[in-house]
Amino acid sequence: MKKILDFFDYIAYRMHKFVIAHPRMIVPDAAPFIFSLVFFMPLILIIVPICRAFNLSVHRYSGTWIILMAILVLLEVPIVKRYEKLENQKKFEERWGKEDPKQRMVRGWLIWALIINNLLIPLFVILLEHYNII
Repeated sequence: MKKILDFFDYIAYRMHKFVIAHPRMIVPDAAPFIFSLVFFMPLILIIVPICRAFNLSVHRYSGTWIILMAILVLLEVPIVKRYEKLENQKKFEERWGKEDPKQRMVRGWLIWALIINNLLIPLFVILLEHYNII
């Protein structure tokens, strides 16, 4: 569990550094992105196929959808609270502030790949559902 938190902490640290480095850009905070990783990836990769296998409706306003949205709200609160604290940003700076530039570049590319992946998988699932493949 600690390694998973470290992974999300590093993403939050790098996104925070990006926001500070580009003050004129409208860039969202890290918390919503990390929350989408925590919630939507398991939702799309695990929960939706299980619901399909048991013929449970995952369309809006169904009971399953309401339960999933309740879980969404419950999961969002601690994640947002964790990454909006300024002292956490200071801890992250102490931990990763002096990382090797080459390693930082590789990790940066991995974060960008993760962002693109996080945007493409839901789109892919929507297209598959639209054409009744899943």
